Amino acid sequence: MRIESVIYNINQACDKNDFATARSRINKEWMRVTEPQNYSLLNENAQQLIKIIRDINQTSDVDILSLDQKRTIQRMNQYVRDMNFPNAKLTYSEHEQLFNLPETQRWLTKDAQIICEALSNGK
Repeated sequence: MRIESVIYNINQACDKNDFATARSRINKEWMRVTEPQNYSLLNENAQQLIKIIRDINQTSDVDILSLDQKRTIQRMNQYVRDMNFPNAKLTYSEHEQLFNLPETQRWLTKDAQIICEALSNGK
């Protein structure tokens, strides 16, 4: 798609307060719309949305953990919730480095955090 069409679509979505569509289009065309000559063609709302997305991407841990790592964390939360401690211990021992990352602590439930802390102290 031509960049002019992309910019037009983003501007239209922002004018209609359809920020989900605008954000989706911006994420798909990030490299192109953030170029200075193209960025200047965006309306004020679209430019503010790009600034917000940039800030979120710089400060969040969305891309720090892979999908497989998030699934492992989710599995650990489920094991602890179901009181399936042998599988929780096995999962912890197989992925000990993952559970010691600070980013992982945000994804674990409080109960799972306690179990992981106990397992790390028990070694």
